[in-house]
Amino acid sequence: MGYATGPERQSLRVLQMRLELPTETDDGTQSTQAFQFLVAGNLAETEADVASFNETLFWAFGPSASGSSPRW
Repeated sequence: MGYATGPERQSLRVLQMRLELPTETDDGTQSTQAFQFLVAGNLAETEADVASFNETLFWAFGPSASGSSPRW
C-alpha cells in the first residue's frame, strides 16, 4: 500500500497485488504465470466514505452508549 499523486494533482491511495496462477506449457509441464495488479483510488473520496460510515456508527450506537435507549 502507498500513496501517489494523480493526473489532476489529487492524492491517491495505491494498492498492489501479485498473483501467480498455475499454467501448463505446450510440452505438458506445469508452470506458473505471474500477474501484477495496481489499483488506485482518490483519497479524498475514501476519507469522505470513512467519515460517512463513522457518522452512521455514531448515530446507530451513540444513543445506546449514553443510556438513552430503552432497556428491554
